[in-house]
Amino acid sequence: QWQPLPEGTTDFGKLESGNYYLTGDVAVTAASNITAGKTLSICLNGHNITANKKMVVSGNIIFCDCTETEGTLTSMENDAEGVEGGIGHLMGGGSVTIYGGNYKLGGAKPVRRAACWLVYDDAKLIVYGGTLYGGYAKESGGNIYLRSNGELYMYGGSLIQTGTPRQVYDRPESRQVADYFGNCV
Repeated sequence: QWQPLPEGTTDFGKLESGNYYLTGDVAVTAASNITAGKTLSICLNGHNITANKKMVVSGNIIFCDCTETEGTLTSMENDAEGVEGGIGHLMGGGSVTIYGGNYKLGGAKPVRRAACWLVYDDAKLIVYGGTLYGGYAKESGGNIYLRSNGELYMYGGSLIQTGTPRQVYDRPESRQVADYFGNCV
């Protein structure tokens, strides 16, 4: 059973497990902690989410978009220097599954690692559709950074590395940004 996202929601971590759809654009102003045992399905429904803080996921979250006009989840977390996992951290066996929509950074500063998702500690990022835009990462994993048994499963969708050639190939401290994610589309 799908239900509208409760009006005034600023923290996905406070939602009960369930299936929600957006009825308008949403600003998430709190760090959303999706805890183990919780499962959320969020349909962008052609609308946008702007998140000022990242999500920390040890439960399960599913993103989809039920319209032809895809909505976007934009993280502004990278307005601070040295951020890891601009949109979120997946950890502790948690998972994020993406069926549609766009996912990107909107802030002004480069991230330290993983413009979109930092996946570790037996967590899984599963992509069936949608577009994940990676930005300039100073150290490694411009789009997605996997470590400590983090797993990525791509069955569809796109990973697009953004930034100038100098940012993608010349400036990172680790060549992983270019070698693994610089040419993924």
